[in-house]
Amino acid sequence: MAKDKGLTLNINTASGLPATIETDHLRLEQVLKNLLSNALKFTSQGAVSLLVGMNPSKDAVTFTVKDTGIGIPEEKQQVIFEAFQQADGSTRRKYGGTGLGLSISRELMKLLGGTLSLRSVLGEGSEFTVTVPLVPPTEKPEEPAVAPQRVRTAAQQPAENTRQQYISDVIPEAINDDRETIQPGDKVILIVEDDTPFAKALLSFTRARGYKGVVSVRGDEALSMALKYQPIGVLTISCCRSKTAGR
Repeated sequence: MAKDKGLTLNINTASGLPATIETDHLRLEQVLKNLLSNALKFTSQGAVSLLVGMNPSKDAVTFTVKDTGIGIPEEKQQVIFEAFQQADGSTRRKYGGTGLGLSISRELMKLLGGTLSLRSVLGEGSEFTVTVPLVPPTEKPEEPAVAPQRVRTAAQQPAENTRQQYISDVIPEAINDDRETIQPGDKVILIVEDDTPFAKALLSFTRARGYKGVVSVRGDEALSMALKYQPIGVLTISCCRSKTAGR
């Protein structure tokens, strides 16, 4: 992307960094990819940099994505972290995207015990800093309300069902969502996620912003649920990147 736009891409690490940190590397990678993608999208000339260092108290690593792009007005620097918001909110905006990327990235960092902050000057560029603790906060995982349903292996399946294949031999527990309370005119978000703690976090995130949320923990059910509930948006997180787009 940088080469196509004629931009310089810099990646620098400070001295004295720890060899390892304990975190969910897939979620962290997802956030950093979103920030780098945004920086490249909103920068037409100059450079995009990823700077890795330590915070002043030496108990967390910082990943700072800095660009020389359009910048963000001060009055919009908090708004852009809300769902479906962009710095350029006009109907004829130059930059596409749903405006979900930053809001989800901030929620992901909260789940990892970290933070996502912003410094920006209009016309000069933006600087997003992800702070990740060296060791994540310890929380007792939620006990599932219902034991996961085991799916029989192909050898155990009746002959007429041998064509049915599953990637995993465990179907995650169903999540108590809003499907029974949806009324005409409600704005619905479909969440497709088999990581149930994270799916619950996305559901809380959706509800907090005034939407009804329905959750599919199985990818093979997602299409039928989309047709049934007619959502205005779909949240689905892969192992590497969010399927939503936009700053």
